[in-house]
Amino acid sequence: MTVPLPVTLAQRSLWTDLDDPDGSVLNHVVETLDLRGPLDPARFEAALTRALADVAALHVRYASVDGKPAQLPTGELPRPPGRLDWRAHPDPEGQARAHERAAARRPLGLRTGDLYRHALHRLADDHWRWVFVTHHIALDGYGVTQLLTQLAAHHRALGGLHA
Repeated sequence: MTVPLPVTLAQRSLWTDLDDPDGSVLNHVVETLDLRGPLDPARFEAALTRALADVAALHVRYASVDGKPAQLPTGELPRPPGRLDWRAHPDPEGQARAHERAAARRPLGLRTGDLYRHALHRLADDHWRWVFVTHHIALDGYGVTQLLTQLAAHHRALGGLHA
């Protein structure tokens, strides 16, 4: 049995302010990371998997337990990013931005533990973009900064040229 974990005051406020926690996109946090130069996508994904695994807040689901919001750990492993290659498209930047906007407009599943989505876009031979969408109940701006710091550290540890 999963033991419910308490939520913070800010998380409680977000949960109670949502009429439909699984249908709202108002509290999405979107982060993009442009990577220029040579990139080994497998190494980047390995670093990303490690960084996402470090963030326990991304591996819970939210529920009301005895009338109060709670976090229930899912034990799920990080999901790999989608990979999209726009190099053959006449407007790679426009396509990547359109995909980013669409990803931000799709609801996440707070009750199911679907707290983030992400994709690695290839815009040119030497230009990649990682797009990460999460819910503010899981990560705020500071949390996303910590995730990026972990990603860079793991990427360097795996021998990446830059992160």
